[in-house]
Order: sequence, then structure tokens, then C-alpha cells
Amino acid sequence: MNIKLNKISVVLLITLLMYCFLAIFITYVRGDESKYHYPTARTISLKAVIQPDSTYNSAYTPLPYFIGGLVLGIHDSIYVLRLLNFLTVIVIVFFAYKIFKRIDRNPELLTLLVISNPYFLRSAFTYHMSAYGIMFALVGVYFYFFSNYRYKNLFAFLFQCLAVLSQQWMLAVTFALLLLELKKNLAENFNIFRLVKKSALLIVLFSPAIYLFYTWRGFTHPGFQSHALHPSFEHLTALLAHVGFAFGLIVLMNIRSLLKIKYVPLVFVFPLIYLSVPVHSQGHGVREITGITSQFSMQIERFLHIPYSVSMLAFSILGLAAMVLLLRKDNSDSNFFLKGALSGFFAAFIASTRLSSAHIYTSFPFLTMAFSREINHCKNWSMLIALQFFLVAVFYITYYVFFVSHGIQM
Repeated sequence: MNIKLNKISVVLLITLLMYCFLAIFITYVRGDESKYHYPTARTISLKAVIQPDSTYNSAYTPLPYFIGGLVLGIHDSIYVLRLLNFLTVIVIVFFAYKIFKRIDRNPELLTLLVISNPYFLRSAFTYHMSAYGIMFALVGVYFYFFSNYRYKNLFAFLFQCLAVLSQQWMLAVTFALLLLELKKNLAENFNIFRLVKKSALLIVLFSPAIYLFYTWRGFTHPGFQSHALHPSFEHLTALLAHVGFAFGLIVLMNIRSLLKIKYVPLVFVFPLIYLSVPVHSQGHGVREITGITSQFSMQIERFLHIPYSVSMLAFSILGLAAMVLLLRKDNSDSNFFLKGALSGFFAAFIASTRLSSAHIYTSFPFLTMAFSREINHCKNWSMLIALQFFLVAVFYITYYVFFVSHGIQM
């Protein structure tokens, strides 16, 4: 069964990548790609990035634009930038497979689940920025946990710095690794000299990011201060709903272990979740959410006449159950790291003033790592999980290429 499942996973993975490659040349250039990302790559400079009153036109940190600017120096075309993004996705496939090969007997399936992230795949055929941070973060994770190089920690944190310079969310991964380092230091008889030595190294490695955030007076450029922090219950519900939509089958396969008296108090959270269901919107406000989960709930209301708030509640309950599965895991080094990284991601999502589904899905490679054992134990259901992720990805690519990029509303 495992051999058959892995072969099917490889076929589905190759199909997705081929579809994305084709989509590079048939997707219209519009939206953030034409308004923000492409112009920023064409005009990027160090001066434009660090000056508070500059015309730097992105909420992301600037490393991907510098890379894009170098490529545009060879040939100025947005299709070249899209091909560059496609190459970053190939690198992610490579390192995701290497990581999962070390932790699971179904690495092809888990790699497929990582790549089937719809918003991540958008970066495979358009010039959006979601892939760079994930790419550098996964390379860093591989070096930290699975490399035998003498200076593996140096390379691990160097790539984490590059990840932060590509996407601010990756600070969550960095802090999780720092917490793990502190935990290991305490477990090995606290060594103040080693701690100071590593701290000095980290300060040197992260000095570009520290300087950048200092000049910005925050984590985003002053021109994008609308992305500042504003915690809300609506964004907590949105987060839970997206996790439940993606990993609900895993929850259902482990439902017996969740039907225990000690989890009964969670029922009292359900009314709060119901009252804080975010509005489905194309905007990214404090009480709004975009994306596949809310869109799917809208279609359920449209065709099955089940209220949008009820289906979002159901997905949120599944997401809450997934959080229970995550929190009850043991505190081995890998689980400790994943709990820390996901806690950092989730705290940032809940506190964000402007939250989109693409932001939430940034954490899904790490959720896939965290639930690898549960996915593996699903046995015959693993195929259903793979098909669910694959079909969602195909639907999203098709929707974006033939409807969104043409300005057509479904």
C-alpha cells in the first residue's frame, strides 16, 4: 500500500508542477503582481528600502525583490520573474522531500501535501512572494535537524535570517529554534560561555534584519503601517477554520482519542467561536477573511442553504480539535520546535490587523510536519487526504488562472 500510495503521490505532484509551469505563460498579469511586486523588483535599491519616506511598495521584507532585480538585470520580463519563482518551488520540493524522508516512510505523500498548498502554488506561476520565506526556512530546518556538517547551526541560522529577510512571518521559526537551543543548553548543564558565543553569532547573522526593522520602526515599511497589530477573535476563528478545512480528515481519523472527559470544557468555547465568525470579504480587515475556506462556506450556503456561520463553526471546531492533537504531543526536540514555530505563527496571525488566507497557509508546511505521524496512521485514508489537497490545489489554480486573473467573479 505504501509503495502504491507513494507512486500516486509522485504522479499527482508532477501533475501539479506541470500545471503551474503551463500557467506561468497563460495567466494574466494583474492585482498585486502588477501593482506592487513587479514594479518593486524593477526599482529596488538599498536606499529605497531603508528610508522611511521612500517609495518602497511592499509589506514584505525586501530580499526576494533584490533577487528579482538581479534577474531583471539580465532580462526585463515578468515571465522571467515567474520562472524564478517556479525554481524556488522546485527547491522547496527537494528539501521538503529530504526532510520527510528522514522522519516518515511516506515522504512523497507528505511532500505532495506541502506543495498542494494553494496560495503557495500561486507563487509557482505568478510573481507573488509566498515561496521565498518558506524555501529558506525549510533549508534552515534541514541543516539544523538533519545535516552532519560541522557548522550546521551556522548554516541553519544563516538561512533563517534569509527567511526573515524574505517574509516577516518566519520570525516564528527563528524564535522556535532559539527556544530549542535554550532548552538543549539547560538540559546539558547550563553553559553561559556557549550561550554568549551563540548569541553573539546570532546577532551578527541577524544584524541586517535587526537594522531593517529598526529603520522601519516595526516589521513593515512605514508606508504599510496598516499591517500593524490588532488582535481579534475573528482572526482566531479564521485560523481555526482554515486548519480544520485542511486537516479535518486527520481529526476525524483520531476522533476516538478526542472523545474524553478532559476535553469536554472545550464545548463552552463553541459559542464564542460562533459569535466571532469573520465576514467573507475580498478585504483584509480585522473582522474579515478571504480565501478557500470562507469561499467554500459561502458556496455551501448558496447550494445547500446551510448558513455560512454554521459551516465556518464546523470547520473551526475541527481546527480546535487539531490544536488539541498538536498540543498533546510529547516534547521531543522536533515536536518542541514545531509547537514553538506554530505558536509563533498563530499568535502573529491572530494579532494581525490585515490577515489573509495566504498568510495562514504559510504555516501549513510546519503543520504537515507536526501531523506526519497522524497522516501515516490514517492508512487507507491517506489516499483521501492526498486527493483532498490535490483537488483543492487544482481548483485554486484553475480559478485563479481562468477567473481571477481575467477579473471574473464567480
